[in-house]
Amino acid sequence: MKVSQKLSVNEVYNIILNNILSLENEIIDLKDSLKRIPSKKIYAKIDNPTFDKSAMDGYGYYDNGNNKFEILDDIVLAGDCKSDLNIPVNSCIRIMTGAMIPKSINRISKFESIKTLKENDKNYIFIKEIEKSNNIIERGSDLKASDLLLDIKPLEAEDISILASNGYSKIEVKKSPKVAIISTGNELVDISKKLELGKIYDSNSHLISNKLKSMNIDYNFYGITKDDYDALNSVVSNALQECDIILVSGGISFGDKDYSGEVFNDLKIKKLCHGVLMKPGKPFYFGIKENYNKAVFGIPGNPFAVLVSFENFIKPYIYNSMGYKYSNVFLKMPLFETYSRNKSNIEEYLPADFIYNENSTFVKLLSYKGSFYMPRDIKALMKIDIGINEIKAHENVKVKII
Repeated sequence: MKVSQKLSVNEVYNIILNNILSLENEIIDLKDSLKRIPSKKIYAKIDNPTFDKSAMDGYGYYDNGNNKFEILDDIVLAGDCKSDLNIPVNSCIRIMTGAMIPKSINRISKFESIKTLKENDKNYIFIKEIEKSNNIIERGSDLKASDLLLDIKPLEAEDISILASNGYSKIEVKKSPKVAIISTGNELVDISKKLELGKIYDSNSHLISNKLKSMNIDYNFYGITKDDYDALNSVVSNALQECDIILVSGGISFGDKDYSGEVFNDLKIKKLCHGVLMKPGKPFYFGIKENYNKAVFGIPGNPFAVLVSFENFIKPYIYNSMGYKYSNVFLKMPLFETYSRNKSNIEEYLPADFIYNENSTFVKLLSYKGSFYMPRDIKALMKIDIGINEIKAHENVKVKII
């Protein structure tokens, strides 16, 4: 089987995003919502804060220009409801951080800005310093009911805190697709087995599964499949019954034992692309099972090629299928050392780390001799566009933080 035409990375990206899955919504407990994606924008149900409250510990009073106030024998603590407490003119009351402000108070002076004194058996405060702020946080000063609370994006711990503070105990999200992971290759050995001569450990399933875990995506690992047509056909058939997205690593090129493309064709997968002008990852495959709402990805077996394929295509596909308009963002940053290559007719991705100094952050290429292993200390992918042979030191390069 031959590829009629290799498409650009951008062309493949557009094909993928034009064929995303259709996923239903579900309601889940807020405590289970980390990395889940809301089905719609979320709006505030209540004002935040819901009452006028003290910004600090101090004394509250009605500011009438006086600088001396009698201390009343009472205190307002956080959690107290004393909004109707009457504070006479020229009197004050102790009030703690976060406490509800009585209506008769319009200013709080922190302890450090006053001094206490006693006259005729009565205790007073004397205002040493008039602060610019009245130290009162007004109701709705952060958010008002019906304000936009959160946009559609994966929920982080901080987002969940915001939702909890607004009274959300449950949230409607997009259902997560279930992903099948299939590793292929006669050379592969599970990490629990003894490594024999000529064999290598399967690392791709661990890379993919942990990438999916970081997105809170469910997956099934179907084990290691030998380079055998019948075996692969059986595994992929089962995966299509049980999962929404099928990821097959290895066997997608054009060698004598590369059966993935043939299996996909015989299982009536509609091929939308097979081959991309990208290094590593040229044999990349994407297809759909029409009328079944299933997607199939074939990715090269080399670990770094798997990473590049996942970041460029699979992650955007999953997120967009879940309603999150995720796109690959490449920053422009200065390169630490000059880079050059012999051929510029392909879009190339290289492993990179960062070097920091007082004035700038530089992109540093990592030692790399091909996509057969995962480079250590990788923090980013450096993108070299078609037509570029050389990038000099301190010139800007495109990088995606991973």
